[in-house]
Formats: sequence, C-alpha cells, structure tokens
Amino acid sequence: MKKIIVLFVAVVMFMTLFMSYGYAKDLITVKTDIDDVKTDNKYFIISGSGQPNTVVELILNDNLSHKWVIDDTMFFAKLLTLSYGDNYIVIKAYKGDQLQILKGHVILTKKDGVLRITITAIEDIIKSLLR
Repeated sequence: MKKIIVLFVAVVMFMTLFMSYGYAKDLITVKTDIDDVKTDNKYFIISGSGQPNTVVELILNDNLSHKWVIDDTMFFAKLLTLSYGDNYIVIKAYKGDQLQILKGHVILTKKDGVLRITITAIEDIIKSLLR
C-alpha cells in the first residue's frame, strides 16, 4: 500500500512539474559550443538563431548577464567576459508558455608564456597523482 501511495505522489508531482509550462526544444539554436570548452581568451561570444519575439536570458555564474528579445532577423550574438576557472552558462528562452533551457560550461585558463601551462592541467596532474 505504501508503494502505491508513493508512486501516486511521484506521478502527481511529475505531472505538476511538467504541465505548468510547455517545454520547447527549438525556440533557439546556439551555434557556439558551450559544452566543456577550454579557452584562454576572457572574451567569449555566444551566437545563434531563434524564433522571432522569443525572450532570451543569458545567465553567467548565477548572475543575469544579458536579456533580450529576438527580432525578425532571427539571429543573436552576445559577448561575455569570463572569470578565471569554471564559468557556468545557462540560457533560458521563453515565448508564451514555452520554455527552453540550455546549460554550458566554459573554462578560462591562464597563459604562461610559450608553455601555456594551465590551471586545469595542473589540477588534472594532481588528481591523477592522488589516485
């Protein structure tokens, strides 16, 4: 009986969560690779295309960085200034009751002369030695 109650509550919670808004997978398309990218340039451009009149929010490290509405050209490009180390990007696009969320991770590394020794490379070496 307990299993049935737990299953019922889980189904109701799942339905409530996903029926409160419509998930849209194609409101925007991001052309820039934002999935575990390493760069040594603190300026990072995110570009793509989307449906006209779609509101887009660009969140960098839990701070709203940009908010705009896609116009009739259907293209967008935004410049981000990254912090050293990990940068987490969330892009929220919504139009009416449709919502699309994209997440990314960009790592800004430091340059050290010709060798270009990075913080992440050193961390990887330390982690491999500790295993």
